[in-house]
Amino acid sequence: MTTAPEVRAVADAYLPWAAFTALSGVLAFQMDGVFIGATWSRDMRNMMLLSFLAFTAAMITLAPAFGNNGLWAALHVFLLVRGLSLLMVLRLRVRKAFS
Repeated sequence: MTTAPEVRAVADAYLPWAAFTALSGVLAFQMDGVFIGATWSRDMRNMMLLSFLAFTAAMITLAPAFGNNGLWAALHVFLLVRGLSLLMVLRLRVRKAFS
């Protein structure tokens, strides 16, 4: 979205991180739809807090050591923890709701 060569060069360095967001976030976004549709918002909130704690820990450890790459990695930790934690809660909820 720019013609400035300096900005494009920096953006190219982080393009793989941005592209990986589609893969690391797909489960989290899919689980959002499931939990919103099932009106299980309390579980969404709780797993968001857990994911935020994981993101904060990753950011505190990775960002100082790796700079912007560490920040991108922390974002992916957040998305992965969010998706996986919601998937685990979903399995418990389905067992309870449909047993």
